[in-house]
Order: sequence, then structure tokens, then C-alpha cells
Amino acid sequence: MCFKTCCVALAYKTICAFSAFFLFSSLSIAQGRLIPAKVKSAFRNMYPDVQNESWGASTKNYTANFTQGTKPIKSTFTENGDWLWSAMEISLNELPYIIYNTFKRSAFKDHQILHVNLVSSTRDLLRYEIEVEGNFKEKVKLHFTNTGEMTVARCTF
Repeated sequence: MCFKTCCVALAYKTICAFSAFFLFSSLSIAQGRLIPAKVKSAFRNMYPDVQNESWGASTKNYTANFTQGTKPIKSTFTENGDWLWSAMEISLNELPYIIYNTFKRSAFKDHQILHVNLVSSTRDLLRYEIEVEGNFKEKVKLHFTNTGEMTVARCTF
């Protein structure tokens, strides 16, 4: 009787352990918040080959960070799974000439470049961002349209 009881208890513990493993391995958590199934589904539809994304969350949005090929990418979705934007890190040499030329003629041309991104979103089909370090160690984001128009998006310290 004791042997049978031990086997049943062991089987129960094994089933519980496997159930917990599969439950938690299928869930994604970002900053203490569960990633909604709609968000994960939308992400998988856009990026079916990506498997090792990490997630971050803001008040209502979820951002996946991942690498596709050798390019780091961020992609943000609403809590309903609606895609908002994606940004792919690129090199300065990958900028279209008109964007590069506008940057090189700007007041920021001699600042240290921190990041260069190609951004697509629901608002703008395509835009480029160059983040530079300002004179007082602040970060300045420069946005460029496809036609080379530049706007200073924000400064942070």
C-alpha cells in the first residue's frame, strides 16, 4: 500500500511540475505584466521567424526587442495587438544620401552619434532617426522624412 501511495504521489508531483513548466513557458511577462495573447499573435504574424524576443511594457503598450539577421529591432503594439511602430538600428552609411546630406549640413553634424534608426509606423510610412549627444551631454533625437526634412524630436538628460 505504501509503494502504491508513493507512486501516485510521485506521478501527481511530476504532472504538476510539467503542467507548471508548460504553462509558464507559454506565457510572456514584461515588467511584471502578462503579455496579452492578441499582442503575441500580432507579433508572430509580423515576425514569424523570431523566437527569442524580450518584452517591455509601458502603461498601455508592449514593445518586443529582438534581432533579425544582425539588425536589432524594436516593435511596439497596443494592448489590443494593434501595431504602432518598429525601429531597426542601421549604420550611418545605410542612410539615403538626402538624409545623410541634411544631417551633415545641420548644427548637429559634429555631435557624437549614439544611434541611427529606420522607423516605420502607422503614422509615417518611413522615417529616419539619428540620436546624438548634445553640448551638455543631453540626448537629442533628430527625425528625418524621406525627402530630407529634419525636425528635432526631443532632448533628454
